[in-house]
Amino acid sequence: LVKDASDIAQMRDLAIAIDSDVQGLYDTAHDVLVRPDACRLSMSAAVAASSSAVYPFYDTLTFDTTGTLMSTTGIGMITIVEPGWYMVGTWVQATAAVFQGIRVRFLQNGTPATSFSPQAGLISTNQQLIQQDGTMFYEQPGTLALEIRAGAASPSYTYASRIWAQQVIKL
Repeated sequence: LVKDASDIAQMRDLAIAIDSDVQGLYDTAHDVLVRPDACRLSMSAAVAASSSAVYPFYDTLTFDTTGTLMSTTGIGMITIVEPGWYMVGTWVQATAAVFQGIRVRFLQNGTPATSFSPQAGLISTNQQLIQQDGTMFYEQPGTLALEIRAGAASPSYTYASRIWAQQVIKL
């Protein structure tokens, strides 16, 4: 019951403001909780390595919730399109006749962003597996890539890898 007709305009403005805020919360929840930016890239085939440092080229898109914005064709790394905090991860499986001491670290915009992981563990004869994950902060769009380092004196192995990133906090 409105006793003063002049109050109705203020009530309308309040209703519009509440509607706008609720829609904003819904949009944010959808972007961050329901369908956050996420991407995983893989290698289509194992690659031979004969140097101590290699940089995998990911040529197969497993999934990209942004509609391929994070998996730009031909660059072999994940493109971070929005500022925020991201969960990132990778695994590398190496096959070699002798233990190679494989370690990995993430590169942010081409620069080392993490320390090298511990050495890979043997999962079967001549098979080594290393997994690494963590969180990374991007103030602006950038790239996520991987460096693989062998500890053997004369590295010789084949490897396959995957890399992924998922936005957990949007700025």
